[in-house]
Amino acid sequence: MCGGNAKETYLEILCFKQFYKHFVFAEDEEGNRNKRLEKYFKVSAVVDVIGFQAKYYADSVSMSGKEKDLKEAVEGAARSYPGITTLYFYISREFSPSSKKDMIEPSYKINVEKVAQNLNIKIEWRVRQHLQGK
Repeated sequence: MCGGNAKETYLEILCFKQFYKHFVFAEDEEGNRNKRLEKYFKVSAVVDVIGFQAKYYADSVSMSGKEKDLKEAVEGAARSYPGITTLYFYISREFSPSSKKDMIEPSYKINVEKVAQNLNIKIEWRVRQHLQGK
């Protein structure tokens, strides 16, 4: 049985592989994957600065209780990487539905996105369903 640290490490590795596959490989017309690293190293001007965070939360943890942690991750990314435009969050859990009848998204998710928006950062969420079977 894996301890909490091992699960976090495995999630980080899986998320890095997903992130790497998404941004470093491309499919050609026949659907084959081609490495295109040379395009990333020869570019002299960068339009988008993209980062990612991997977060492991046990099923017993309330996602609404992790709002502060997620906001701090966004703020930390903005401090550490000035000019970051997009932040991918790979999270080991699905979001719980909103407790308010007139809202679909949970308020803690909306609040994290507002913090990011104020810092001119777009959030891309990758939850459990994005990680399974890939």
